[in-house]
Amino acid sequence: MERQHQDLNFDVCQARNRDVSQLIGAVDLSRPDDQPTLVFALFTEPNKWHRFFLDIGCAFWDLQSEEEHTEEIDDLLGDDMRLVDYRQLLGEFPMTLEYANSTEETNGHGARITLQFESGASMTLVPFPPRDERGYHVVFTRSANSE
Repeated sequence: MERQHQDLNFDVCQARNRDVSQLIGAVDLSRPDDQPTLVFALFTEPNKWHRFFLDIGCAFWDLQSEEEHTEEIDDLLGDDMRLVDYRQLLGEFPMTLEYANSTEETNGHGARITLQFESGASMTLVPFPPRDERGYHVVFTRSANSE
């Protein structure tokens, strides 16, 4: 696995204008679908898995080979996790990503990660307030033409 970013604020330049064919959340069995521990996106050309999450107030963005991704998914499924396909919440896939970035929350609650697609759809990982043990959740916006 290759760590690309670990900070409050960053742009994922290698993800701009790239097609995403899969978007999957790894969610603990005891939590709702919108509270993933990790999110995985498969970018096309070249096919490469991107893994991102929030933790300790920071945002993290990694690259994974297919082998690393398969091994991690197997481990997660063996650790009381399930996979949630987030594509149906955003519209027709593949979608072209306009940009992906992390920005610091204005309320001082850490970082948020946003994936903004050219279609107008978006997915944002947003932290819950401090001392809220749920960690973070995802907010989806569908494109206007997919409703």
